[in-house]
Amino acid sequence: MKQIKKLPIAVLVVEDEPLALEKLSELIGFYAETVYRAQNGEEALAVYRTHAPDMIVSDIIMPKMNGIELLKAVRKGDSDTSFVLLTAHKNTEMLAEAIEYGINAFFSKPLQFSQLLAKIERVARNKVLERRVKNSNALLEQYKEIVDTSAIVSKADLDGKITYANEMFCKISGYSSEELIGQPHSIVRDPSTPSYLFKHMWETIRSKKIWHGVIHNRAKDGSIYTVKSTIAPILDENGTILEYIALREDISGVIKKEKKLRAERKKLDDILNHVDNIVAMVSIREKLQFVNQKFFDIFPYADLYDYKTVHSCICDIFQPGEGYMQPQMGELYWVEYILVHPDRQHHALMVDKEGKERIFTINVQPILADDKELFVVTLGDVTELQRAKEEA
Repeated sequence: MKQIKKLPIAVLVVEDEPLALEKLSELIGFYAETVYRAQNGEEALAVYRTHAPDMIVSDIIMPKMNGIELLKAVRKGDSDTSFVLLTAHKNTEMLAEAIEYGINAFFSKPLQFSQLLAKIERVARNKVLERRVKNSNALLEQYKEIVDTSAIVSKADLDGKITYANEMFCKISGYSSEELIGQPHSIVRDPSTPSYLFKHMWETIRSKKIWHGVIHNRAKDGSIYTVKSTIAPILDENGTILEYIALREDISGVIKKEKKLRAERKKLDDILNHVDNIVAMVSIREKLQFVNQKFFDIFPYADLYDYKTVHSCICDIFQPGEGYMQPQMGELYWVEYILVHPDRQHHALMVDKEGKERIFTINVQPILADDKELFVVTLGDVTELQRAKEEA
């Protein structure tokens, strides 16, 4: 005999006649995962309160508490449990009372089990859907909690008026939820943010696409904060926009650090651009990262970009000559060679923008920047000194 896959449902069977209770419970047990039994209304109510079944199948005429009284007791705090009444007597008053208290089905005896089974299957399908919805809602609530505690979140209607603002939005803006809801997002807009940015944003989200961007906002106290924003339209099943949701990350600290770094870099550049020596920064494989203005004063290149369109290494303009540095010194690169021989004097022969040969001393110092090993290369012009030594 083929095994029947049982439905994920718990059914309470209530019948005062023992043989009828046994037979009906066995039949239902072939299809339902769990079956509880009770021989009267009082016993059934105790089972219901202990186990909370999905469905109750009950006779009407029973001792102690009849089926209608059991239905009333169940419905006092529960409108979800499916309740089916069975009776051998057609009593219109009882039927009317059962309908008033929310009966789900009413079957006459002798029972056509196929009808009851069809009802059990419908209840089971509904319960599966309800559980899925409940689980989905529980997951959504957890997702919402995670997002609400890690991002600035707001929702807006089709006109852009705020309909929801989470705690992080209120905290960073300085406004309460009551002050924000119903207001356009311009309540926190900083005038320094260009209007074309918002125009592009609206064009994007109204075309049902997700917009990403960085926006400067102004809090209630006048302070400025910067957010990295993602704004998306929420669509219904027909693709119609219902509302907009925005997730924002406060990057004010990052922006401040970047400004500070740029200021420090500019200060360093200003210092390096006013020294008499050429100062360059290179990687281990000789990729030129930085060189100061002195280099461009001497050699025929407008800027670093101009130089790197032709060369990648400062050693590319070393000239051949005995006793002078070459890109490859035996088995070692020139930077490695200098580091291996720190006590020696190292010179490079180079040609300036006027076509004249110049001699430079070279010093190399390793540094660590952003976990990468770089090298500061200093070139000092000793052309006149070397020529004087040669003439002496």
